[in-house]
Amino acid sequence: MRRRDHVYKIAKIEVHQNPFIGLYLTASDEFLLSSHYAPSRWTSVIHETLKPKKTCTVNIANSHLTGLFTIANSQCVIVPRFIEESEVKKIKHELEVNTCKIDDRFSAVKNNVVLTDKICLVNEDLPKSDQNRISDCSGVEVIPWKVNGVHMVGAVNVATNKGLLAFNNALQKEIKWLSKTFGVKPVRGTCNFGTVTTSLGITANSHGALVGSMTTGFETATIYEALSGE
Repeated sequence: MRRRDHVYKIAKIEVHQNPFIGLYLTASDEFLLSSHYAPSRWTSVIHETLKPKKTCTVNIANSHLTGLFTIANSQCVIVPRFIEESEVKKIKHELEVNTCKIDDRFSAVKNNVVLTDKICLVNEDLPKSDQNRISDCSGVEVIPWKVNGVHMVGAVNVATNKGLLAFNNALQKEIKWLSKTFGVKPVRGTCNFGTVTTSLGITANSHGALVGSMTTGFETATIYEALSGE
């Protein structure tokens, strides 16, 4: 029997009884961004699951919603323009990555952007100038898109370098397009007992996934199938 070098881990957590953990956490394969609001009792579980090489604990515009206001790949953190300069400096210093500021109308960055080390999807209403900045910063192609009429593509899709949990209401032709674009096998799914805004209930990378505490066993199995690349 061939021994697997890596087991994709999934852990259920909550932040002060809130299962929408994506509001407070953002991960790439290299690092983790965490809100000061995230309780320290989950620190070991978070690190054992996501295995970040670096961690930055920072609020965005003095808000605890660090996860909602950011998305990242291994080279770049995308943030809203209203972020405090001291917060930008902290991210750059502790993670040694670039930051990219986008229009405040799209300040819920995680709702509007899907980003990996290979590709980026954005809300098709995002200004072209912001799309160009994201591409320059992240080093990947940026594609404006919507899924089954939903413009906030980041809210309903969770992508890693290994897999993609697709919008539960995505059309079959959209699933085929995602498969070709990301080079993975997308799987439709939900979290937190039927929630379709999966990026707010899941924080994932190629090492593992944190899911909200209300996520069912069936949902967890689907998330594993979608994101583990196995």
